[in-house]
Amino acid sequence: MPKDVIPIDTEFKTWISQIKKQVRGAQIKASIAQGFSVTNLKYMKRFYKFYEPIRHQLGDEFNSNIFIIPCRHHIEIFTRAKSIDEALFFISKTKENGKTWRCV
Repeated sequence: MPKDVIPIDTEFKTWISQIKKQVRGAQIKASIAQGFSVTNLKYMKRFYKFYEPIRHQLGDEFNSNIFIIPCRHHIEIFTRAKSIDEALFFISKTKENGKTWRCV
């Protein structure tokens, strides 16, 4: 048998299986680190449902005002605000105080 050919035995199969598990684990960790955790998905849904009533009314103004503040600020605002008007007030104050960057 040539030296560069590895025989397929139990040890090799175990090694390949371990590599596959490590790769799969790394893929899962990467997807969670990119923002697709269960908690973040729930926040995305809450964000959409909270602002849905005014999305069509504001049009371009909605995009320019809503998505200018950090995502974490939105979470704090829409989990505590009692109304959309209150949330928009805090968004404008956040924008006025310079805590802005694109959320999308």
